[in-house]
Amino acid sequence: LEEALNQMPQVQPDFGRTANSPGDGTSRINLRGLGADRTLVLLNGRRLAPSGAGGAVDVNNLPQSLVKRVEIITGGATTVYGSDAIAGVVNFVTVQDFEGLGLESSYYLTEQGDSQIWDINAIWGRNFGDGRGNVTAFLTYLDREPSFASDRAISSVPFLTDFEGGLFPGGSSAIPEGNVVFPRVDLGNGPQPARFDADGNLVPFTRPDDLYNFQPLNYLQTPLERTAAGVFATWELNENIETYGELTFTRNTASQTLAPVPAFNFVVTNLDNPFLSEQARGIAASQFEPVGPGLVGFGLARRLLELGPRVIERERDYLRAVAGLRGALSDNWDFDAWVSYTDGDETEMQRNGASSSRLAQGLLVDPTNGQCLDPSGGCVPVNVFGPNISPDAADYIRAAPFNNTTQREQM
Repeated sequence: LEEALNQMPQVQPDFGRTANSPGDGTSRINLRGLGADRTLVLLNGRRLAPSGAGGAVDVNNLPQSLVKRVEIITGGATTVYGSDAIAGVVNFVTVQDFEGLGLESSYYLTEQGDSQIWDINAIWGRNFGDGRGNVTAFLTYLDREPSFASDRAISSVPFLTDFEGGLFPGGSSAIPEGNVVFPRVDLGNGPQPARFDADGNLVPFTRPDDLYNFQPLNYLQTPLERTAAGVFATWELNENIETYGELTFTRNTASQTLAPVPAFNFVVTNLDNPFLSEQARGIAASQFEPVGPGLVGFGLARRLLELGPRVIERERDYLRAVAGLRGALSDNWDFDAWVSYTDGDETEMQRNGASSSRLAQGLLVDPTNGQCLDPSGGCVPVNVFGPNISPDAADYIRAAPFNNTTQREQM
């Protein structure tokens, strides 16, 4: 749905299937570029509760197989709907009188033979009571396979601009070898940026050649598995009054992957650290910041490649129930009164983060035994001077998986 709407001039593309960073696995509608949280989304004229901790609605929770049409109000509609309609209103209207059995399946494949998407929908509906009532049920399943930025030449490298109309390959200054961003180091030709080489010696850092390409591990299409089911029902109490109900449940499982965590830290190490090469020790003693007896500090930008890519996995459950009564009061006045209940639960797990405190502890190493000066907590010495962090050190500075649960109830 969001991709169909993104083709309209009043809609600016927001989070969707290509949104990996930033992105959170949701699909959103952003009217006039004012933000998805300022776009009011309705289902059959009634508000949908946002997903997660923000104010944006995830259109993955809509019964997409039942959508008959979409109504859009562009421009501020706050006088009618409130402050969440600053950018406008999008109203999804579903089929109200479906009868029979409908089965639909689609398969998507790019011309490169990847990014597969399976979408399967089943709809059943029946009129009863001589046409006074209708019940419609649906069941959908979607499986979206991932593809990576490295699969396309145009996205395999981040490009930067020279502000004169030209583009050149770019990247991050946090590199696997370790980059000294402060202070500038004099290697014989005046102060300049410096990095560690494979032997732990300091050598000039040059742009863009030494920048780290973080793109290959990013998703070009984010994976998503969605299962949804629901029932819609209407019943005419008399010729003027009708009662209705809606019950839907959606489970979305999505994930993101990012390049290994970059450490941008001011770190402190001891000058007699056995991991320092003789050349780096001499430069550190004379040019790094003295912070204590035998201790120096410097700004480090290092890509912790040894920890592996950062992985964020999310599972969202979205339950919505509506009961209402509508009808005509006179030839000129109608009414529609309803109550709605939404229960949204989201579980997020992040893996392969890093602990700054453990990194700091592991940089102070006893030259006599090669162990941490502070061995508490099972400290393992960490060699950031070049691409030399050991597997044990990587496991030590790796942060425990971070789990976050968000629960939202709305009536």
